[in-house]
Amino acid sequence: MAHEISSYHFSSNMFNSIQEVVHSSKTLLRLSQLDSFITESADGEIGLRIDNIQLLRGIWEKAKEELKTSYERAFNTVKAEVSSFTFSFPARYLEDFAKIEDGVQLEKFLDRNLNDLTSLQRVPVRKSHRGNKGPTLLVHYPRYKKDTNNRIQYVIKWTHWNEILCTRVYGMLFSLLKNIALEEGYYEIRVPKTVGLDFTTCVFENRDGQSSGFSKEESEALMKNYFKISTLYTSKEIDASQQIMLSDTVRGENLFDFIKSKYQYLSLEQKQNFYRSLAVIGMTDLIIGNLDRLTQVNFSLAEKTYQLEVLESNFGNVMISWVQNSNENPILYAIDNGIDDDVIAREEHREKYLVFLRGLLNTPEFEKIIAENMVESFQGTLRSQIDDEEGNVSELKKDLEIFTQDLKQIAFDNFAEGITWINTVLHTRLIPLFEAEYLSSIKTHPVPLFNDLHTALNERLAAFKESRS
Repeated sequence: MAHEISSYHFSSNMFNSIQEVVHSSKTLLRLSQLDSFITESADGEIGLRIDNIQLLRGIWEKAKEELKTSYERAFNTVKAEVSSFTFSFPARYLEDFAKIEDGVQLEKFLDRNLNDLTSLQRVPVRKSHRGNKGPTLLVHYPRYKKDTNNRIQYVIKWTHWNEILCTRVYGMLFSLLKNIALEEGYYEIRVPKTVGLDFTTCVFENRDGQSSGFSKEESEALMKNYFKISTLYTSKEIDASQQIMLSDTVRGENLFDFIKSKYQYLSLEQKQNFYRSLAVIGMTDLIIGNLDRLTQVNFSLAEKTYQLEVLESNFGNVMISWVQNSNENPILYAIDNGIDDDVIAREEHREKYLVFLRGLLNTPEFEKIIAENMVESFQGTLRSQIDDEEGNVSELKKDLEIFTQDLKQIAFDNFAEGITWINTVLHTRLIPLFEAEYLSSIKTHPVPLFNDLHTALNERLAAFKESRS
């Protein structure tokens, strides 16, 4: 039985059924194996890789031309050419070729193979350095279908339900905030559309938050496909109990790269809204319990309490999409939205975090305390990035010069203003909408962790409302 969660709306090509996921995994595995075969036979040289693609294309096109007059001749051409390869041709293609019985099937085989070669104009999968729970793979390749050129682009990430479900919560909140923010000059904050797969319980959650079951056979096929894909591109070990999250690719830069390359081209007004919008993410993180993004909260083992501390901000967990010199404002993306398991599922830590949150929210001028923490954490991050730079340090300092000055001159006031603004919006508009439209559906989710998440969110939202009364 499907458990429905209200959807949030961003245009997306993300999969919406388990059948789409199964089909895409088969295609990606086939492309990955062919890519590996072509790359290995070229000894990694780009020029030879292109030559190998052209060699295969020549075989398939020659056979297609021969098929117009003779099925046998075309079939024998493919058979002779493939068997003459001195390197191992992907088994999937050989298996499909062995099943061919007539010209129609051969033509379909040749058309698909030509399409595959077109998809390999670029390496279809690249390993990301992100992802501390398992591999993260970036998928990107063109695909032609019925005279239409589709660009397939998404992320495969081995993770846990924690991140999948928390990503859903952030998506719900920021989709409700969108129109309010744009009306008042703030930037739109998005969360990439995602789907989740659990191979142990056979639960599939689609891009709209609707969860349903799938068969054991589909589970085994998907596990096998994704495992084979991962071994071609990464040596990271995969935990079979992990879940997989598929998400839209963000076409933008992480916060640090944006600061280096594009921040200087923002107008003063855009810079002010930039800081205010980052503060919206930071304050939302504090209420939800995300301890590792722009506002840094640490658990003190000595004092057994949660504390706001000056630590390095995680600039990798915010991405920004903006076309320089355009009339459009930047769009911010909150990514890697998993919340520390302790503050969701461990009652003792949930209580301690609640004590911290109540104390912070009831401190006079707490907005300024958070803003100051963000400024100092940002400054610490810049120092760390400069210290870790292996290239031209003076060039990096030059790239960061304007942002470094603005952190001292305009960041604090705009961080504080953004925090004040989102607190008012949360109290008067956003939390009532969120509770009315989403919290009840969260409670009915089939994954048990969601019940803990539901409890934690209820507690923190209640603490926030108490502080405003």
